[in-house]
Amino acid sequence: MFFTARDEANAALDAEFAANAMVKEQLIAEAEALLPVTDLAAAKAAFRDIADRWDAAGKVPRDRIKARERCGSGRSCGPCSLKGSASSG
Repeated sequence: MFFTARDEANAALDAEFAANAMVKEQLIAEAEALLPVTDLAAAKAAFRDIADRWDAAGKVPRDRIKARERCGSGRSCGPCSLKGSASSG
């Protein structure tokens, strides 16, 4: 009973975090569309709005964060495909 409830709660969190990740990917696309900046004031206002929506979107799965941090694109590029191959130490 406990494990079933735990698994259901974890599945709900996983679904929520995956949806949050999709929202954040859309926000990244919006932010990238601001480049190159031609109107600094407008870009700042747009970025503030994007940042507020980013915070409101919530948490994302850890593996999505790690992939994005490797190269910034989140795509399956060289560094992103090297997961787990970095030597420790």
